[in-house]
Amino acid sequence: MEKKDGSIDRKYIPILVLLFMGAFIDGLDTTIVNVALPTMAMDFDVSMSNSTWIILGYVLGLAALLIPAGKACKNGRVKKFFIAGTLTLLIGSVVCGFSKEYAFMVVFRTVQGIGAAMMSAAMPSIIVRLLPPDKKGIGMAAMGGASGVALILGPTLGGFVVGVASWNWIFFINIPFGIVLVLLAMHCLPKDGVPDPSKDPTPLGAVSVFLTVGLLLVILQNYGDKDQGVELMIACSAGALVSLIVLIYSIKHDRERAIISTKMVLNRDYILLGSAFFLSTMMLTGTQYVMPYWLQISYGMSTMESGMFLTISSVAMLTIVFWVGKLVDRRGGRSSSIAAQLCRLVLCIVMIVITPPDGLLILAAAMVFLGFSQAFSGTGHTTRMIHHATPGYEDESTNFLLVINYAAAAMGAVVYSMIIAITLPETTLLEIADYTVRMTNDAVNFTAVAGIAFLVLALVLSILVPNRVPDKSGKASEASDAPDNASE
Repeated sequence: MEKKDGSIDRKYIPILVLLFMGAFIDGLDTTIVNVALPTMAMDFDVSMSNSTWIILGYVLGLAALLIPAGKACKNGRVKKFFIAGTLTLLIGSVVCGFSKEYAFMVVFRTVQGIGAAMMSAAMPSIIVRLLPPDKKGIGMAAMGGASGVALILGPTLGGFVVGVASWNWIFFINIPFGIVLVLLAMHCLPKDGVPDPSKDPTPLGAVSVFLTVGLLLVILQNYGDKDQGVELMIACSAGALVSLIVLIYSIKHDRERAIISTKMVLNRDYILLGSAFFLSTMMLTGTQYVMPYWLQISYGMSTMESGMFLTISSVAMLTIVFWVGKLVDRRGGRSSSIAAQLCRLVLCIVMIVITPPDGLLILAAAMVFLGFSQAFSGTGHTTRMIHHATPGYEDESTNFLLVINYAAAAMGAVVYSMIIAITLPETTLLEIADYTVRMTNDAVNFTAVAGIAFLVLALVLSILVPNRVPDKSGKASEASDAPDNASE
């Protein structure tokens, strides 16, 4: 794939472009909304805590359906799912743009997430099947680089659009990119095979995991909110428990058709890496949730200014992400995953130490470290999980990696929202316009302390797993992080 002069073999370029654009559209749908959350919360007349459902609706559809969609993709439907998922996401985007009611917005954000799940489920299979075994890091780097571009354009475009028009228009920006992506997929993806119905996931497992994840998010999101009754919490808890029992039954009873294979999950190193990735991503997405509020309320930035500020981390990420991808292919991802936690710790410490309106330059420098962490984690940690996957379950393990990512994204926003509701209960009773600088600063401090706890545990788990480097056949063997032990 990579020639002696360092260039990429031309026949793989369309696949890398496809991966880049798919990850870009997915990333843009999240990042472009984050910076507009305060404005949308005011327009829909919801609190900071309740505004998380604009994020959670999208992530719920993704996290809950990614694994069953991944199994269906592997069963001869990669091209169909990629194209159908992209179209579903675009339809959801259009409807969200015309939404006037908050509940309607949340429902069609979930539709967007379902489409993104179908599209995202196909991408790991594309990497595993269409790229050489020793070059998967480049494929992951293409997706990571796309996320970086989305992180740059998302806040910038979102802030600009909200500033000159209204938040409704942010949902229409993806439309031209999606159309191009569908045409590219029709051209460069190979024809699907013939599906074997006996290998498809059972509907029971898909429905039960959707309900379990959804009800758990409702419980956590409303914990500490005085406006929510005990009856709702009891009903959701009972429903989540029943759904979980049904899910466990499905996994044990359906075996090969279960949405999660016990052989895939019962892997010590994979569990440790997955847990570390989950904790670290929770800190990242939780911080991305509170940051626009902090910048706009405590630092007095406009939506456009805060969007521009948030791009600092994305620019930093893009400066090193492809270099990190090549490094991981040569030396394994252990050092990169450890570096990711250390870089994120820098941001958490800075968030606690500085007091707005002072310290903006220091915060900007810390955002550079956050960008580096995204390159290290998005490439190094994810590639590590592929290297440590149970043999024969690479596709499922890679899809499960994405589930961990999106579930952590949802949990990060929910847990940070819950921390704010518990430590500052008055925030659940106020409109966004009534939030004070002190109140917002306290919320940031409490969540940053939680972020440090998550990262320290993630760091320990990352260190416990040995480093692995794949050879050209795709077989990964243990090695140190030193260059002289790297596979060539």
